[in-house]
Amino acid sequence: MHIVIFFTGWWIMIDAAVVYPSQEQLNHAFHTCGVFSTIAFFMINAVSNGQVRGDSYGEGCLGRIGARIWLFVGFMIMFGSLIASMWILFGAYVVPSKTAVISDMNMSKYDIKNKAAAFVQTYPADLDEYFPSEMLQFTKFVSGKDKRTAFDHLQLILNSQVISKFPNVTPALRIYLSLMCTKCSGVRSFILLHVTFTNELRATMNQDRLKSLAIMSTKCDIVRKLDFTDIFRVFAQMKQCGVVVRALDS
Repeated sequence: MHIVIFFTGWWIMIDAAVVYPSQEQLNHAFHTCGVFSTIAFFMINAVSNGQVRGDSYGEGCLGRIGARIWLFVGFMIMFGSLIASMWILFGAYVVPSKTAVISDMNMSKYDIKNKAAAFVQTYPADLDEYFPSEMLQFTKFVSGKDKRTAFDHLQLILNSQVISKFPNVTPALRIYLSLMCTKCSGVRSFILLHVTFTNELRATMNQDRLKSLAIMSTKCDIVRKLDFTDIFRVFAQMKQCGVVVRALDS
């Protein structure tokens, strides 16, 4: 049964390559995952259970230890191909379909307005209905400038000090640049919490406070400009008077 499923996947890949032959429609490098998965498929099936357990009549040319190493390498290649294929799925198709208005500004005005309106529906709490018109103005603003990536566009807004002119484009660029396409970004956030806070504080911290810390991390350029002198003074007075610190949340 697994052989039928395996070759069905290859049939779908070949069919997609025939339907979309150009490099722009389907990146030919994406077939690398299928090639390595095929190699891992034959590597895993080339080793029998008896060779792995060591109870076969013949140990083969590598022996029991060699068979286990061969099987381990095959599984590593298989899981690596699976992880790479998931990265291709989200990095090349899922995320760009939602953020095409940010990643590709060479579209027509009609497409920019439609993509921007769809982007507003995805993030209604961060953007308003004026985002499509702002995107049309922003495309004219960056035209003729050697700025190609979203990071370059955000740096251009910050360096030119035109955030007030593009109040929706700026958070849209931040959202696009902070999207977690892989698991590494999520793991990095937990590592940051692990390094910054002790175990007791992290265990007793509620979800609202963690969310606030995440927002402060993404808006670090604004946080650095804030003055926390009054907050520190109130905190010191409350600690001196023996007031419970949780009263600050009220």
